[in-house]
Amino acid sequence: MFDANTISCLTPQNFIGVFELDSTGMICYYGAGNNDKSAVAKPNFVRRNFFEEIAAFENGGDFQRRFKCFFSDSFTTDNFNLCFGSCHQNEEFRVKLVRVCERDYNRNVNLVIVDIRKA
Repeated sequence: MFDANTISCLTPQNFIGVFELDSTGMICYYGAGNNDKSAVAKPNFVRRNFFEEIAAFENGGDFQRRFKCFFSDSFTTDNFNLCFGSCHQNEEFRVKLVRVCERDYNRNVNLVIVDIRKA
């Protein structure tokens, strides 16, 4: 479980990887990036709100607005660069959004795969 100290210690490096988000930004899946060679354990992001609990950095609202527009639009993919962090320590990342539909019996769940890599 995250606490205030854990969240405040997250760095932009924690955002490298693949996230599967529902329409509210809830994380259904997280996989660390393949280029991550560190022995440090990655936090468990599953069942957390990406925008409110994980990416609650200074310019995170820009990313959330772009995500909401993508989710409500009809595009299947989107690519863009985004700086994560504060005004003082921005790191640029390449973000790819891909729309997917997960089918489970009689239920369809629309999800977005968010792939974040160092630019």
